[in-house]
Amino acid sequence: MIIYNVTCNVEHSVSEDWQQYMREIHIPEVMKFGIFISANMNKVLSRNDDGDTFAIQYKCNSMKDL
Repeated sequence: MIIYNVTCNVEHSVSEDWQQYMREIHIPEVMKFGIFISANMNKVLSRNDDGDTFAIQYKCNSMKDL
């Protein structure tokens, strides 16, 4: 199992809209390619006052799939 991780820092003022975009549009579009078997988005706890940090993890079976 391979996890392809993307970490994003998002300004507080657009965080809710960004999360909705990721859940409803971006992640489903990435999944349509058939490379990944699952995707998960999590908020990362940090002391960063510059915004909210999120980790999007896409899973695939092997490096060959990437």
